Amino acid sequence: MYQSGDGATVFDIWVDAEQASGENVDADGMIVFPDADLLFTADFKRSGADLLLIGQDVTAVITGYFKDDRRPNIRTPEGASLTGETIDALAGPDPPGQYAQSTDTTAARVPIGRVEKVSGTATVLRNGVPVELHLGDPVAKGDVVQTAADSSLTIKLNDGTVFGLSSSARMVLNEMVYSADSQSNSAFFTLVQGVIGFVAGRVAKTGDLKVDTPVATMAIRGTAVHTEIAALSGVTKISLLTEPDGSVGSFVLLDKNNPSRVLTTISDARSATILTPRAASDLSITQVTKTADELRGESDLVRDLFQIFAPQQRRGSSDFEPGPIVPANLLHDAPSVEHALFSITPYIPELATPRDASLAPLISPPAPIRGNAVEDGPLERLDSPAVTGPNGAVSAWLVDVPAVLPPGVRYVEASRTFTLDPSHPAYQHLGAGDKQTVTVNYSLVVAGSRVPASVSWTVSGANDAPVVRGDVTGAATEDRSVSTLSALAKASDVDSGATLTIVDLPSSLPPGVTYDAATKTFRLNPAAYQSLAAGAQTVVVVDYTVSDGIATAPASASWTVTGANDSPVITSAAPSGTVTEAAELVAGATTVMHSQSGAITFTDVDTPDTHTATFVPRDAGYPGTFSLDTSAIDSGGTVGWTFSVADSVLDSLAAGQVLVQRYDVTVSDAHGGSAVETVTVTITGANDAPEAANDIIVGVDEARPTVLALLSNDRDVDSDALRIVQWTAPAEGFLFQTSSGDLAFDPGDAFSALGAGETATVSFTYTVSDGKGGADTANATVQVRGEGTYSSPLQADAADAVLGFNQQTVTLTMEAPSATTTATAELGLTIDLGPVVQPQSNILYLVDVSGSTARAFAGTPVGDLNGDGSANTVLDAEIAGLITLTERIRSLGFSPEDVTVTVIPFNGSADPTDDTGTPAPGVNAATFSLGEAGEQSIANYLRGLDASGQTNFADALRVANEKLQGLDQGGERNFLYFLSDGNGEGPIRGELATLNDIYGAKITAVGIGADASLSQLNTIDNTGGASRLTSPDQIDTTVLGRPLGSGQVVDVAVFVNGTEVPEIGPEDLVSTPTGLALDASVSGLDRIVGEDNVVTATVTFASNEVLTTQLTIAGALPRSTDFLL
Repeated sequence: MYQSGDGATVFDIWVDAEQASGENVDADGMIVFPDADLLFTADFKRSGADLLLIGQDVTAVITGYFKDDRRPNIRTPEGASLTGETIDALAGPDPPGQYAQSTDTTAARVPIGRVEKVSGTATVLRNGVPVELHLGDPVAKGDVVQTAADSSLTIKLNDGTVFGLSSSARMVLNEMVYSADSQSNSAFFTLVQGVIGFVAGRVAKTGDLKVDTPVATMAIRGTAVHTEIAALSGVTKISLLTEPDGSVGSFVLLDKNNPSRVLTTISDARSATILTPRAASDLSITQVTKTADELRGESDLVRDLFQIFAPQQRRGSSDFEPGPIVPANLLHDAPSVEHALFSITPYIPELATPRDASLAPLISPPAPIRGNAVEDGPLERLDSPAVTGPNGAVSAWLVDVPAVLPPGVRYVEASRTFTLDPSHPAYQHLGAGDKQTVTVNYSLVVAGSRVPASVSWTVSGANDAPVVRGDVTGAATEDRSVSTLSALAKASDVDSGATLTIVDLPSSLPPGVTYDAATKTFRLNPAAYQSLAAGAQTVVVVDYTVSDGIATAPASASWTVTGANDSPVITSAAPSGTVTEAAELVAGATTVMHSQSGAITFTDVDTPDTHTATFVPRDAGYPGTFSLDTSAIDSGGTVGWTFSVADSVLDSLAAGQVLVQRYDVTVSDAHGGSAVETVTVTITGANDAPEAANDIIVGVDEARPTVLALLSNDRDVDSDALRIVQWTAPAEGFLFQTSSGDLAFDPGDAFSALGAGETATVSFTYTVSDGKGGADTANATVQVRGEGTYSSPLQADAADAVLGFNQQTVTLTMEAPSATTTATAELGLTIDLGPVVQPQSNILYLVDVSGSTARAFAGTPVGDLNGDGSANTVLDAEIAGLITLTERIRSLGFSPEDVTVTVIPFNGSADPTDDTGTPAPGVNAATFSLGEAGEQSIANYLRGLDASGQTNFADALRVANEKLQGLDQGGERNFLYFLSDGNGEGPIRGELATLNDIYGAKITAVGIGADASLSQLNTIDNTGGASRLTSPDQIDTTVLGRPLGSGQVVDVAVFVNGTEVPEIGPEDLVSTPTGLALDASVSGLDRIVGEDNVVTATVTFASNEVLTTQLTIAGALPRSTDFLL
């Protein structure tokens, strides 16, 4: 239970505005109210900060609704709503003002219109206080205007806008800004409940006029509108009205919550629009067609509204100028709504004085007041009479007016006057010359006394023109029955006894239309409209005039004639075309595109019909393309056809073969009517060249012929037999034709170099013929498969030379494969070094063994070398020096075979020496070979010498010549080592001459001991002078030189096709028993047949001799080898 601020206790519905704001307010800030019926029918009141909704059976409170300046909109669960501004106006202030008489106007309220008609009870709610409305009362911005049950109200605003409220209706005059000279006027009104009609005035034309409903907002640009708002849910029915001149306007419906969003445009007066709110979705917009009763009712409503909007006879000082009308049409229909759903019963106080009072007999009844009025004329006012008592005029009295006054009569309390509106419908039946008296009997109450009084008007009738509520309409269908319309079906005349006739009938009626004057009916025969297409419609109109004998009204009868379909008719001859294939001698040589075309013509009496054309081939698989051109199908009644086919498509036709193709073309009018014509195309074939397809044959043997199946993939569309008549030669291998006509490939020896896994591919072209002049050429590719491993025989080249410095024979030999299938090859070089022939050397030791050599040696002690018991004698020094010399000569490297050593001891004679009778007999000269054994033999021989006898240099030299005569075979080297203490005898010059001139001997004379005499020895020595020996190692060996060495290789170079192989050099040589050798791999070789690789090897010796060899390695791979890199 909730107790409100004004003391009320229990409410059926309670809503906390703050809680609703936090939980139940949707995205637009609306409070959801659960009872739609109560929301739209209740009286709204303020109670402190609370909003009270008082209904007949249900009450509700929204607590805290007025606690601040924010006024949330209130919405039903279905989506209908009232704005906060509207609720403010409906509730008024807190507390509301007292009851106000109709004369109580507030200076702060600016009038925006006035009451033009009122029937029953109508009130205006100002600041929460209901004020009864009477004819002529002003209405102001912010007023809530409402009617009671069985009541009606018509108000006219300053710009000419007229609103008509039926029973239990309520609306708010929210806003109006209007100036006759302004182009920026505006007005906003809210229709809350009930049936309300209106005609838009000048604001709609010069500014912005919007009329709000619980579900949508109307944006209006001048038109007549009829609305119904159902009490239960806010369902709104909006109906566009046809204005008296027959014009129909339009307006748009805007989203109530998003005014920039247009919901729909209303432009059809024949239907009504139902706006049904729906929870959580857009409202439903439905259109329904108006019934005949609804149209008649709307016609009466329009007539009543327009009598106020644009009266023809009233021109009083207070009349409004009629605003220009911008008509509008309504788009959707709405179902009828029970008026019981619109019941609003606002509180209307009683104003009448008590009727049981009586007047004092001293008051004299006033004389009746009489006046005159003319139907549809201005308001006529009669004052109530003054009251006269015994003492004259009475200063205070009351007027007791009947609760119900005659139609059009109103009492104005402030001026105590009665007014009669002679334009009231109750007087429209009066014709010209007719009269009717209207009387009001009332009472004057003075000091409790009641005096009867009356006022009356004599209303003179005026002719009312006939009224035509709309066009007389009918419908007819082409080729169906005749349609009849009554010319007076929509005509009426309110004047009693008026007789209506038809005048101003056109002299020429539309086709198929006749008029029967006796029955006042029009007849339409629809057979006159054969040109209408199926479903197409035309409106046939007859304009005429209805007359009551005085005034006239324009009228119109019309039929909507609906066409029936008439099939099109073909008018052209049967079309045909011919195509002849072009003959081809070479496959693909002809690129002709054959084309045939024509046109099919037709007629259709249904000229508005839109036609289509289709075709169907008689049989499937037709070659070519058949197409239709419908660009002139409607404008010219022509359908063009085109058949096209590429000549290559006809290749399957043999010469003279005929193919007939038929296409059925159907022209349709889209209404079930059609006509068919057949296009026939005849195609004649010609010979076509065969088509040879390229061949790829793999796996062909490298050594045996292979038959090639070249014809297996070649074809002739004419099925002619094909044969090979020509071919080109492959790059390697060759072709021959077998007895069966096939080509065979013989590889010959061209592919023998291929190894396993290697292939070579050759190609050639061949030409096939069909024997009828047609031919085609194709490419064939043959891939030969290698087998085994390729091996090439080796080849060698050698170069010989003799080295000049040692006469050594040298040979350079290069060995390589004669052919290659790879880019690399193994190369072998050998350098054979012949023996070095050393010159024969004859070395002669001439040893002085005379008696003087037994004396002491003036030099380094050498011991007793000959075992004679005397140590360090001259002879011991000679023996030591020669043994040392022999060792040194052997160390020079001479071959034992190349050197002989002959020892010639001498004293008074030589070979043998003189026998002096000593124990040692004479010693003969002895010759030894050089070597270890010879060296020892020489030492042993020398150790056996003894000193004795004289010294004869000449005889010693003679023996030397004799020995050389046997030793020197020519070209040999001869060396003499002459050892003595320096004292000798005999002539020596002749012997020296022989040694020098004949044998070219090199004579080294050595004096033994530091005290040796060199005078004679210098004569013997020819090496630059004799020398003294004081130590065994002092005998010079330089005159002997050294053995000749073998040739030395200082550079090795290999060139492949003129480019040196950088990886090969003398450091790569290895020694062999016969000389040197080098094994190397060379790269960059050309390996294709016909390509040669020149490989050159050069060897340079230290003695500057150069040997060069050269080989050619041929390429062995077939030129057609695959995957060559």
